[in-house]
Amino acid sequence: MEIISVFCSAKTQAKIPMRIARASMPGIVSLYHVEVGKKDSVPTDWSVYIVCCKDGSLYTGVAKDVDARIAVHNSGKGAAYTRGRRPVSLRYREDGFTRSTALKREAGIKSLTRSQKEQIITSS
Repeated sequence: MEIISVFCSAKTQAKIPMRIARASMPGIVSLYHVEVGKKDSVPTDWSVYIVCCKDGSLYTGVAKDVDARIAVHNSGKGAAYTRGRRPVSLRYREDGFTRSTALKREAGIKSLTRSQKEQIITSS
């Protein structure tokens, strides 16, 4: 593994990932020691899910533990949308996302029409 040192201004340092070890220097310049060639493993333990509510509506969400999240929805302590529509039942689930990609996928599903969401559910 190779270690390099990088000097940067205060403006630039906001763009540097926080996983880099930082050594402060006087003034506006900071010194970063960067490990080159080491690939960080990104956790992919997030899931996107669709539940069917008691009133027949569909709710999409993200969670690390979908079963526990559904239990929270059914206890009345989940999302405000599902509180008055209990019980909810799992209709669809996709696993293996990072938090960021799970949120993007959730937003994509939420933008679909009901019939498109039902196609996703039936195709699984």
